Amino acid sequence: INIYPNPANNFVNIKAKTEILNIQIFNYLGQQVIQENGNTNITQIDVSNLNSGVYFLEINTKEGSFVRKLIIQ
Repeated sequence: INIYPNPANNFVNIKAKTEILNIQIFNYLGQQVIQENGNTNITQIDVSNLNSGVYFLEINTKEGSFVRKLIIQ
């Protein structure tokens, strides 16, 4: 899974080898701040409304779930 740009400002792009089923973004307290459903292997998420800091992306694909760190500037 590729996540770029990271750190991000307004948008983050996510590219996977297989179909992305859904994406959730959590803040450092574990609270879900964004949830997006997908049916493609490439997606773009608007993160311009998030405060600066460290977040965690949970990406669910047909091959499994992945968690990655995301930094918002």
